[in-house]
Amino acid sequence: MSPDPAPPSGLGTPGAGQPEFVAPSGTPSVESGAPAATRPVPPILPPPDPATRVPAPPVGRRHAEPRRGRRAVVALVLAGGLLLIGILSALPLVPAALPPPGPVATPSPTVVTVNPASASAATRTLTSGGGLGTPVAFRSAAGAGTLTVTRATWTDAGEAPPPEGHRYLVLDIRIDCTAGTVPVSPVLLLVTAGDAAEFPGFGPALERPLAGRALAKGGHAEGQLGYVVPAGSVQLHLLDEELRRLAGVEVPAP
Repeated sequence: MSPDPAPPSGLGTPGAGQPEFVAPSGTPSVESGAPAATRPVPPILPPPDPATRVPAPPVGRRHAEPRRGRRAVVALVLAGGLLLIGILSALPLVPAALPPPGPVATPSPTVVTVNPASASAATRTLTSGGGLGTPVAFRSAAGAGTLTVTRATWTDAGEAPPPEGHRYLVLDIRIDCTAGTVPVSPVLLLVTAGDAAEFPGFGPALERPLAGRALAKGGHAEGQLGYVVPAGSVQLHLLDEELRRLAGVEVPAP
């Protein structure tokens, strides 16, 4: 009869005493003299679970810190500008360079004295002499009539002083229509003095200005005309609508 096979390695051998533990091969035993605490067995960790991985930070997060830094710089610049404005507004205004104070010169008003007596003395009214008071007949293609200068007044009084070397001449006239039609208008009454010719102008003060109209047979028109001419003898001419001279009356000098 063959002997019993040997028990497997690492298993306790039954006996009468306490069971004995046999350490597997390659594992240090207590009897080897080395403390068990100084020789730990490294644990075997399972592979990491993909679901438990930490998500990567968002792309824009890496730029958060520079943007926050720029905002801080802008806020600092604005605060500095406001502080500078406050300091400048608190400073007293420095006036521009002004001349030293002194008495202010007040311009004296110019006083112009008008002597009514002199103006009256410079006025002369004529009712005779030359052709004054005498009707002068005329005829045109449209009609016929007479022109009469009833009064001539030389004066320096008017709306404004006359130019130097000139005077105002105010003529009182009458136009009668004896046939056809006769147009009446201030622009058809011309005054000549030598080579100069003047139509009624601004300046003389008129009480009864001559009004324009068309006269029929038997009608007449009366009124005043004012001229600015050199003092001297002049001629008053009646013109037709073609500006042709129809009649002339001599007005004597003042």
